[in-house]
Amino acid sequence: MDTMMDIDQLRRRHKAELVEKALKIFCPEEVGQEVKIYWLERLLEGHDVRQMLEHLKHGHSRSLEKSRFGGVEMCVSTGGVEVIDQDLEFHADGRRKLWVRIENDSTSAWETTPEQPLYAAYHWYDETGNVHDFDGKRTPLPKPIHPGDTLPMEIDIVNPSAPGDYRLMVTMVMEGQFWMEEKELDIHHIPITVLEYDGDGLTRQARDLYHQLKRSVMEAAH
Repeated sequence: MDTMMDIDQLRRRHKAELVEKALKIFCPEEVGQEVKIYWLERLLEGHDVRQMLEHLKHGHSRSLEKSRFGGVEMCVSTGGVEVIDQDLEFHADGRRKLWVRIENDSTSAWETTPEQPLYAAYHWYDETGNVHDFDGKRTPLPKPIHPGDTLPMEIDIVNPSAPGDYRLMVTMVMEGQFWMEEKELDIHHIPITVLEYDGDGLTRQARDLYHQLKRSVMEAAH
């Protein structure tokens, strides 16, 4: 029994030294104790050393943070959101669905729960880069995204009310806490030309009514 304990202690010491050396090579600045413990426990669980080195090489552990929400820990690190929808036609003052792909490169599952209110969302900017609508509509994750996994999903978008050139940034938000681009989430600005709605898709009667209402609004404005 004592021999087994000695072997376990030696194994743990060996893994701890390995983590320390790896962190000194790839993370010359000081890292928190939780980062060291995280990688030590993963190695003791049998995870490949090469996986740890790859993560450290790309700087993932440098951004590792832990946030607490109602007793639930969420580890935030790099990941990303990418627009994959081929249809980028937007009409003013409308609503639509947009396909995106979310990649979780953190160390814990991402999911939408009362304890972890994590949502896909977005910001609209005008063509000069000024904020048009920062607080975009939220879409809950349809299922958990585990570390290393990706999830294609549709999100709800409310389009700008006026036609013109805009930039759309799809991101994620931990409600009431932070926007995840602040935590190194990889995001992109997509140029979008928002078109004036012409009644496309409506029946002839509904389209005629739409154009009558539109003319009435324009006449009232002048």
